Amino acid sequence: MISVLCLLTQAKRYNGVLVKNDIYHHREVSNNISPYMGLTAGRMPVTFFRKNIANLERDYSTTDLNSIVDQISNEFDLERDRLQNYFSRSKWASFSKQLFNKIDFNLNQNGFKVISLGGTVMKITKSNGLYTVNCRKVGVTTMLIRADFQRVMQLNYVPIEFCCAGANLVLSGQEITQIYNKLNDDIQGTLNAYKSI
Repeated sequence: MISVLCLLTQAKRYNGVLVKNDIYHHREVSNNISPYMGLTAGRMPVTFFRKNIANLERDYSTTDLNSIVDQISNEFDLERDRLQNYFSRSKWASFSKQLFNKIDFNLNQNGFKVISLGGTVMKITKSNGLYTVNCRKVGVTTMLIRADFQRVMQLNYVPIEFCCAGANLVLSGQEITQIYNKLNDDIQGTLNAYKSI
């Protein structure tokens, strides 16, 4: 019995190679890499879960742009100061168009990390002292699943919610860039159509 236990111990740790979820890393390398980068071979270490793409289209008419700053910033989730500055610059022009982009990695839903990316196109037209503001927004919101858990989850029939990345998961610059590019691909077509309003 003891010899079987010793053989099992050696099989788990043979010749300085650590075994973890079928990922083999040498001891000196294993401490320097992300725990899930080995499985993905440098590709995107997370996948998306519950991805939701939504559009919002509103038109406003007013004689004073400052009177609708708060309403637009709340409805379209824009920074109030940036919107106020844009309206201040636009009130002297007869036509103005602006694209506002916003990405947020700090959203939290029941302890899980949620990422939101949105683009808002705003067009202001002035005619006889009346401003017409056309706002078009497309946004995507998603949760993250760590790729190393996804395979284990599929093999063991674990509910997918248990594999979602926690709200405190730290992402590297490369991971942030990959996530942004993937999400931007989802909304790019609609955003380009909105740019032509």
